[in-house]
Amino acid sequence: MLGAYQWYARRAAIHPKSKTGRKFSAFGEGSIMCFPPAALFGECAIRVGRDTMIGPYVSLSAGMAPTQELLSDRIVEIGDRVLIGRNSSIVGHFHIVIEDDVFSVQMCTSPIRITHLIIFKRQSGSKACRRSQFA
Repeated sequence: MLGAYQWYARRAAIHPKSKTGRKFSAFGEGSIMCFPPAALFGECAIRVGRDTMIGPYVSLSAGMAPTQELLSDRIVEIGDRVLIGRNSSIVGHFHIVIEDDVFSVQMCTSPIRITHLIIFKRQSGSKACRRSQFA
């Protein structure tokens, strides 16, 4: 049996057929943005691929402010089968592309200082992952 929060979180998640999901430039089948999102604006310039999962507390925005005039309808492009971990932030000014099969996790030692971002990308035709680390 689900508690009240879990019940609401499942219903408030953003998916292709939800009211918020339809505001996106594209929101692929099988994709979900978990509840609660952090900052979310410029949806009309954000494209999310198929079978993608965006975790809770993720800031996802095209532009710096909700009223900013956007240059394109493809400022943030997230590919197919991507996982973006909780508390991540993606803010696009001109154009950001996250390719297919990317797994992104943010690890913090404190609420302010980000120590590293690790991105895993599956090699095509392989089950192994390549690891890139940015200090």
